[in-house]
Amino acid sequence: MAKSFVIKLLKQYRETGGLAPKSSPGRPRELNEEQMKQVQALVEANPDATLDEPRAEVAQTCGVTVSRSTMCRVMKRLRFTHKKALHPSDKASKRVQRLRGEYWNEVRDVRVEDLVFIDESGVNLVVFLGTARRTSLWGIAQAGEECVGGGGTKLGWGGVLIRGFRSL
Repeated sequence: MAKSFVIKLLKQYRETGGLAPKSSPGRPRELNEEQMKQVQALVEANPDATLDEPRAEVAQTCGVTVSRSTMCRVMKRLRFTHKKALHPSDKASKRVQRLRGEYWNEVRDVRVEDLVFIDESGVNLVVFLGTARRTSLWGIAQAGEECVGGGGTKLGWGGVLIRGFRSL
């Protein structure tokens, strides 16, 4: 422990009678504890709420306008995550049900054998060749040409069918 630190502690003890840490400087929080509890109750009642909904509620009930960034920090302080609900609240809405019906009418006659699940993927050829050197993981090509990335990264499209794999 440094001598200067001990001197500061002794001075603080003589002046304040204690060794409790001093309050840290900074701006006071936008929402007080009561307002934070209101936000917590609102989000617990409506877990699918966006950041704008508690902002509007706080502005209406408390007369305090906060930014989206502030509301995001409030959510973190209250230990709420960004996870979506398992079942979205609009799942049973008439609009969603109508769109689902339209989709199923559109794909009703598609045979499973005709489905192709497409993915773009990259393979770092340097790793497969067994050399350990740093490579860049990007590539560039003219439209319609095969894309070979810098440092041996080969990019391509592939399709998975019920009958197997097909290069596209």
